Amino acid sequence: MNDVVLNQVLVTFGDGDTIRQVIRRVLDDGTAHMSGTTFHGIEAMRFSVSNWSTSESDIDATLAAMRRICGETVGG
Repeated sequence: MNDVVLNQVLVTFGDGDTIRQVIRRVLDDGTAHMSGTTFHGIEAMRFSVSNWSTSESDIDATLAAMRRICGETVGG
């Protein structure tokens, strides 16, 4: 949605209901914490990578969970 200048990441896909469902399911999964937001009138998923102990494997696990859950939500 924008150039990366901070540790905040916004991702948008589908409609607002789909985004909220994916956020809820990722939170329920327990892999990562994220929230919803609106940026320039567009609903999005927001998360930060800000802890010094966050590793590449943490990021890989988060992306895998997001992809799986998004696929199940959008495809199912």
